[in-house]
Amino acid sequence: MRLPAHRTGRFITNPSEIVAIAADYRALDADPARRDLIWRYGIASEIMDPVRRTTEIGNWLRTVVVPRRF
Repeated sequence: MRLPAHRTGRFITNPSEIVAIAADYRALDADPARRDLIWRYGIASEIMDPVRRTTEIGNWLRTVVVPRRF
């Protein structure tokens, strides 16, 4: 089985590949239980759990962004 380009460490520049990945991400957003897409893109459980995902984003904002106010 051939790994998708993003899992091989190279940038994706082929427009059809970009469109296909975007469609997969939209499908995953619509159905977060899609284990095939979770596996294909190597998405961690922390990202699939909306509570943990937004908590981590909030933590990052409080730690990195807020201290840099002007």
